[in-house]
Amino acid sequence: MLVRITGVVLFLSICFKAFAQDHPYNNTGQFWGEVDLLGKITPKIKWQFDAQYSRQSAYETYNMFRYNAQLTLRGWLHYYPVKNFRISEFIGLWYNFPIAAVGARAYPEIRNATQFTYYTRWKKNILANRLRPELRVLRDRSFKYEPAFRARYQI
Repeated sequence: MLVRITGVVLFLSICFKAFAQDHPYNNTGQFWGEVDLLGKITPKIKWQFDAQYSRQSAYETYNMFRYNAQLTLRGWLHYYPVKNFRISEFIGLWYNFPIAAVGARAYPEIRNATQFTYYTRWKKNILANRLRPELRVLRDRSFKYEPAFRARYQI
């Protein structure tokens, strides 16, 4: 059943074009892809490396492959102290490419975060509660790097 639902969602996501916003002045098509590599160090410690890459169109055209948009490289360590709880640490590099056609500037940043995930089983589903305090070091318009802290919670 899960395979069938996943197949339908994948099929629909490939067939339909998604837009970031529905305003006529900011309609851009975007292509996004991700590669994940995973491995086990011990039964309770695992590693992960993910690379994400996206491209996007200008406002006038919907060629979603026209411009480089973002590149992300991130390394993770995951620790499972008990069955339903995971503590993860990552460090990553984000780079937003400059796209003059949409007014985007080069925007490099380094992120470091510790993520706490608690898994709850609800009927045949698994809910993941995630809390992630995150330190972002961003390059501003004057080419200086400045830290920014944020906390994220997701169910």
